[in-house]
Amino acid sequence: MNLIERRHQSLHKRRLQALIAGLALVMLVVALSAVKPTMAGWKSSDQARGSFAAGSLTISNLRCTDNSVLLGLGGDQLKLDWNRPQISTALQLDYTVTVVRTPLVGSPSTETFSTQNTTYTYRDTKLSLVSLPSYKMTVQAKPVGGWTGASMTVNGYGVNLLGIGVVLRCRA
Repeated sequence: MNLIERRHQSLHKRRLQALIAGLALVMLVVALSAVKPTMAGWKSSDQARGSFAAGSLTISNLRCTDNSVLLGLGGDQLKLDWNRPQISTALQLDYTVTVVRTPLVGSPSTETFSTQNTTYTYRDTKLSLVSLPSYKMTVQAKPVGGWTGASMTVNGYGVNLLGIGVVLRCRA
């Protein structure tokens, strides 16, 4: 290799090194210009105070009344009524009423009903020749499409003779 070829090769090598160094410098400048300064170390004396409380879905004042007439006889239905939970009236509520009927002999049966009213009237349709059932009625509030609130329960009892409801009463 002669001297001219070596110089040419050396000049070519230096130009390539200068180009790489220049590109690295341009990339460094572009990268540093993309970093924005921040004010992350500030101090502020502004304060806010407040409180937060979740709404309660607990119904209140659950009452049970019956339609018995003379000496507690002749009743064939139990009426439940309650107060709406203390929550926004804009929230639409469904109420689930669960009735567990336990006969003196036999297995308990459970029926579930849904209403958007704060009242529900239950009529026992499972009459037999002779039975002395007891009733456990539970009411629970639930926002339409939402979670379920705490339940409240009342009790009742009944007497059926010859397939006729003689007594259906709320238990005090």
